Amino acid sequence: MNSPPPNPGLDLAPVLGARHDRTATAPSVRSLLVTALGELVRPSGGSAWTQSLIELLDDFDIEPATVRQAISRLATEGWLTSTRVGRRTRWQITPWAAELLDSGAERIYALGQPRRSWDGRWVLLMASVPESRRDLRYQLGVGLGWAGFGPIGPGTWACPWADRELEAVAIVNELGLRDVTVFHAEIGTTGDSRDLAARGWDLSAVADAYVDFLANTDFQPTDPRSTAVALISLVHAWRRFPLLDPGLPRTLLPADWPGDRASVHFASARERWSRDASDWWAETEAAFATPKTQRTAL
Repeated sequence: MNSPPPNPGLDLAPVLGARHDRTATAPSVRSLLVTALGELVRPSGGSAWTQSLIELLDDFDIEPATVRQAISRLATEGWLTSTRVGRRTRWQITPWAAELLDSGAERIYALGQPRRSWDGRWVLLMASVPESRRDLRYQLGVGLGWAGFGPIGPGTWACPWADRELEAVAIVNELGLRDVTVFHAEIGTTGDSRDLAARGWDLSAVADAYVDFLANTDFQPTDPRSTAVALISLVHAWRRFPLLDPGLPRTLLPADWPGDRASVHFASARERWSRDASDWWAETEAAFATPKTQRTAL
């Protein structure tokens, strides 16, 4: 029997295109399938034929055997269960995976919509990690980055959102760190919050990623099938931004921040494309619901 990964329903890394240590993964057939599960399969009842998924990924130039292998791996990881219908296979999203996809969708769709107001206070975390434990330093940095903290000095991380403190404390506790101090602060008579933000995050790299996203998704599909492919490509490209963008307050960002344009474009394109994509998916599922011998006889 397949079993879900550790901490079911808590770790959104797989939905956002990351490993369980929260580092980004390269695009893969598996990650495309996860996007398809969340965007097409989950809203339409949570199950799909093998051949429907093969048909969708064919437009990404992925061979059927590769798709089948990726589906099998997802099943082994606890994402899917299977039911045999004659010689065909029907895949069902597991309750654990459904919860994970729903939680991931909230974070993916909410990015930049809208930005919260900020009271000017920072949460600062200071942690002492022995030089001999560089692996622990790496895990701490990755975990705090996921929680929205940026490094502003040796052993010091900052975040503008007070409600992220509990998540950061949970990370240091999980790593077994004891020499840790957390406090809240405001910029005094000298210094600037924008400079602090620029020290903690490479905002120019994030801005470049948004510009690339806008350039690569600025098109209009011409038929339902290409719309389904376009929708999966759009969401697949966007779902990594919660890993890249710390979601800083607007006052800490450059004036012409491309993330604002990108979030509007993403929401608009997804709204325009979702219905045609869902219709194509429903038609594809219905077509493969009939055994091939019966389809040939019709």
